[in-house]
Formats: sequence, structure tokens, C-alpha cells
Amino acid sequence: NFFLELEVAAKIFVALSLLSLPLTIYYFIAAIFKDIRERILVSGLLILLLVLLPGYLGANLKALFQVGLLPSFVSTPLVFAYLGSLLRLKKIGLFWPTLFLVLVILTHLVAGIFAIIFLISVLAREYVGKKPTKDYFFHLVIAALLSAFWWLPFILQSEQISASVHLSSLGLPNIACLIIALTIFLYRSKKKNDSIQIIAFSVILLSLLTSTDYFVGKLLSNSQVFDRIYSFHIYRFQIYEFILTVVLVSYFPVTLLYDSLGKVKS
Repeated sequence: NFFLELEVAAKIFVALSLLSLPLTIYYFIAAIFKDIRERILVSGLLILLLVLLPGYLGANLKALFQVGLLPSFVSTPLVFAYLGSLLRLKKIGLFWPTLFLVLVILTHLVAGIFAIIFLISVLAREYVGKKPTKDYFFHLVIAALLSAFWWLPFILQSEQISASVHLSSLGLPNIACLIIALTIFLYRSKKKNDSIQIIAFSVILLSLLTSTDYFVGKLLSNSQVFDRIYSFHIYRFQIYEFILTVVLVSYFPVTLLYDSLGKVKS
């Protein structure tokens, strides 16, 4: 507010987020798909998903223009930048993944928690694969220290947070995501240790979380368990679950398609 009016600054942030969104989506997808045609196709699918999904989920275009969830949308390109940089951490070092994680945490709480869930999936993959995890832990500690001025008071004063009325998570879509992710994770675990396993494990964690939210809302709506879970707005994690599920579902047909086209040309 020292240099720009608050309204002007907000418009600049939104404009930059809109411009950077397709670039950061491509950056994330490029860490998974090798062929540029595969990257463009899957990036297009994710952009289309962010256009079509309802705004109440947050982190998409309708959330920005119809609901007004500005911080949620601004965090979206930062999330994609973080995911892409985290998958490249061993190549590019700690600086960029740590910077993006701090920015995500400071921009939006739900996005920050999702980023931590994805990091947990990476750590699990590295640990099971008997690979060094020191850099990932170091990355987490630095990010936690740099953002502690925000999350530490938030935790200490969490009792003062008011709970707003909101929807519960969906049923069948989240169960379907769980089945798809579990199937791909088990299949991929027999092949090799790669980013698809990380994404599948992340979807498993997210879908377990959202499915629990759904069943608690349906079966235990008058219990203390419901009161505790309800305040966490778990339904807001569905947007990230659906994004990663689209990547999983598209991976095999897209790679098979362009592999086949390459063989035909050769």
C-alpha cells in the first residue's frame, strides 16, 4: 500500500496469476511427460478442468470470477510451480522449491497443506526406494522456518477461528479417484519408481481425506467427530485431487498414443 493502491495491487496480482497459470501448469507437466506434444495436450486438459470445475471448490477460474476467492486462485500457479520444482529438486537444488513452498503457504492455507501432502508423497517414495531424503527434509525445515511468522501464531490462536457454513465433500467422485489412484499405484510399483507413483500416492491420501469427510457428513452429522472435521473445510482439497487424477488417467493413453505415432513414422 506504500507504492500502489490496494485495489490496483490486487488487480496486478490477479493478472500475473492468469498469465503465469498456463506456464506453471506446463512446467509441472514437463516434469512428468517427455514428449512436447504430450505436455501440451495434458496441460490443455488441466486448463480446461480449471475452467469447467465449479467455483466453490476454489483454486480455479470460476472461484475467482464468480465466487471471489482471490487468494485461492492466486495460489494456483504457485502450487504448480512448486510441484514442478519439487519433482526437479535433485537437479535444480533447494532454492526454488523452498521459495515456492513458502509463497504457497503464505498465500493460501489449503494450498499450503496440499503442498505438504505432495511433499510427504515424495518423501515416502524416496524412503521406500532407499534413496537419500536429507535434501527434502532440509527443504521442509527451511520453508517451515521462513513461514513460521504466519503459521505459528495461526496454530496458537486456532481456537479463535470461526467456522463458516459450507458443503461437504462429494461421494462417488472421491471414491472413484481413490480406486483409480490405488490401482495405478499398485501397478506402477511393480514397474519402476517415478513421479506417477508420487502423484498416485498423493491422490490416495487426498481421496481418503475427502471420502472420510463425505461419510462423516452423511453418517455422523450429529457427532463431535463431524463438528471437528467440518471446521477444516476438507472439501476444498478436492480440486487438487481432481487435477492430479486427470494427470494419472491421461498418462497411459497419451504416452501410448504418441509412442505409437512415433513408431509409425519410423
